Amino acid sequence: MLKTKKFNIRVLPLGMVLGTLAIAIGLVQHAMGHPSPAGTVAATKIGVISLEQAIVATNEGQKEYSQLQQQFAPRQTEMKAREDEITKMQSSLKADASKLSEADRNTRVKEIETKQRDFNRNMQQARNDAQQAEQQLFAKLSPKMMNVIEHYATTHGYSVILDASSPASSVLYASTGANITKQVVDAYNASGTGSGSSPSAPAATPAPSASPSK
Repeated sequence: MLKTKKFNIRVLPLGMVLGTLAIAIGLVQHAMGHPSPAGTVAATKIGVISLEQAIVATNEGQKEYSQLQQQFAPRQTEMKAREDEITKMQSSLKADASKLSEADRNTRVKEIETKQRDFNRNMQQARNDAQQAEQQLFAKLSPKMMNVIEHYATTHGYSVILDASSPASSVLYASTGANITKQVVDAYNASGTGSGSSPSAPAATPAPSASPSK
């Protein structure tokens, strides 16, 4: 979330939960359509990924995020200057309180209140603009990431991929071996996605050595 003194663009991406669930459901349906031979029980290989972290950690995500920070830097500077002005006015009023007439004091109080309301309104608008910009960023990158996740999952035999960054996933525990965030980021970068050239199939990344969660 945006703080009062600093723009720290941090917004939950819209639509990602549905996309992740769609991949999970599709993979489960695929597994159900190909039952194991009689007398055997197929293990369900489950992976966990922090989708938000993965998207921002990709080379493309870091570049886009850096551009967002540059885009909002002037507004951050402007809002900091306004905040400093209000703070200075409040300090001045406090220091001069004993020397001011009631009318002068009321005038300065109203001036401060007006500037404070303007500041609050502009800050809220800045938050809204930052949220919209980051939602657009994630909307742009999430379909690419979903393609990489699906390819990685099918290549490495995962039946389900859960998004640990989503409150809807209810991931209470996942072993280190089940966390494939880094592997997926590496696969995204290796695929050439976002490089400006035609993306190739994501490169196969070695599966985690630890036993998968069940």
